[in-house]
Amino acid sequence: MIQIDYYAWMYSVGVRWGIWFIIGLLIAIWMYRDAQAEGENPKLWFIIGLLLGIIGLIIWLFYKRK
Repeated sequence: MIQIDYYAWMYSVGVRWGIWFIIGLLIAIWMYRDAQAEGENPKLWFIIGLLLGIIGLIIWLFYKRK
């Protein structure tokens, strides 16, 4: 019988969520600053970056190419 350590499992899930949240936050901050420099709406791009993370960054890079 396999025994799962519930607390270790929850800790690892929490660490993963924390890492993804920090990555998303860093992407959102970078998109905010870049949008501000480009003369776009920085608050909108910050929210997009925070909600979508890497996908939001890809959208921003394609939007910026225009």
